[in-house]
Amino acid sequence: MLASGILKIKDFNKKIVVLTLHYLAERKGMGINTFVYGTGNPAKLTHMRKMITPLDVQIIGLKEIGVTLPKVDESGNTPLENARIKALAYYGVLKRPIFACDSRMYIDGLSEDEQPGIHVRMVNGKRLNDDEMVAHYAAIAGRLGGKVVARYRNAICLVMGNGEIYEHFGGDIASEAFYIVDVPHIKQVEGFPLDSLSVNIHAGRYHYEESDVCLDNDGGMTCGFRAFFKQILEQHEMKKHYDALIDENNDPVHDPEPLREYMDKWDGAAFIEALQLSPGKSVLEIGVGTGRLAIRVCGQCYRFTGIDISPKTIEHAKGNLQAFTNTELICGNFLAYQFGKTFDVIYSSLTFLHIQDKWAAIQKVACLLNRGGRFVLSIDKNQQTEIDFGNRKVIVYPNSPKEISRLISEAELILERQFETEFAVIFVAQKVDTSCS
Repeated sequence: MLASGILKIKDFNKKIVVLTLHYLAERKGMGINTFVYGTGNPAKLTHMRKMITPLDVQIIGLKEIGVTLPKVDESGNTPLENARIKALAYYGVLKRPIFACDSRMYIDGLSEDEQPGIHVRMVNGKRLNDDEMVAHYAAIAGRLGGKVVARYRNAICLVMGNGEIYEHFGGDIASEAFYIVDVPHIKQVEGFPLDSLSVNIHAGRYHYEESDVCLDNDGGMTCGFRAFFKQILEQHEMKKHYDALIDENNDPVHDPEPLREYMDKWDGAAFIEALQLSPGKSVLEIGVGTGRLAIRVCGQCYRFTGIDISPKTIEHAKGNLQAFTNTELICGNFLAYQFGKTFDVIYSSLTFLHIQDKWAAIQKVACLLNRGGRFVLSIDKNQQTEIDFGNRKVIVYPNSPKEISRLISEAELILERQFETEFAVIFVAQKVDTSCS
């Protein structure tokens, strides 16, 4: 969603603040921050609760909701694919916010054929119970000298609603490297059998002898999961904010001319010209909003796709763009949505303010661009991290032009030029090869 609504409302329609605060208060009372964890493993449930303790989040397990869910075929090739499969399947039944996790384990010294990967409990087609897992991996450690270095890569997918999906498979939620040893600890927790074989590489202590404390400067997975949920809550509030703006008939497409000119100070004619549109090109807008820019673009391209996280905003965009037959409008999270196609032009104006992981976003842009494709991005010159409405503050994630330029280069896009409008910095980049960074 374009940030235009925020800026506009501050100057022209302040009563939305009161409405939004009232709306958010009602939602909080309804337990909006309660998530179902898609696991029947009590140890995993306890561990996740411990990791996110400081947050205003309540987590309940599948066994606690008293609903029998169908068995899910975890047929993915990566932890993220399996987490997504489970989360979507469970949401399809429960219709309430739910997340699922999955992991991949790698053990140094084993051949690729022997690696547990995403099938830590499966050995030769058999699903191992806890005791069998301890015996199996203790034997591997014994075969490799009594201890062996291992690590987990973790993934999480959370479904808040139709089209509102958040997922992560980053190094910040991966485990640090640890030893698997051949002599198990006397303690064993059901559901986490391998913890009895896990030893801290640096301290030489079993997992069960260590505290699991997340410090502010700790880069461990506990902090990573906390950051994931914190970001989701912030993004979800942003989605609801934009939904509320629509409830107040806030639609930039129908603004009077003076206000349209005001909004053009973040992009305008120079931005549209930089897209180099033509009738044969396919175009993607990240944060389509109600169609303020799309209405100028759709008639100049072959196929237009717009994505936005706000359902109500998307419905308005459909109405505003109904004269065009070449449009596809998607309600979803850009970072999580699987497009299944590529584009000749991708652009975004101000929406990147709401994306914390700029590197992931620009990487995805690079992968979605066809060879020779263009990426045009507008970022606000203002570097404040909050937009203050008096009674409500909206959290945003600005980046310096220097940082954006660096990320574009690291994604193997060529920065053709960079220019300024009155309120924004515009980046124009091109994909020159077929690689996907």
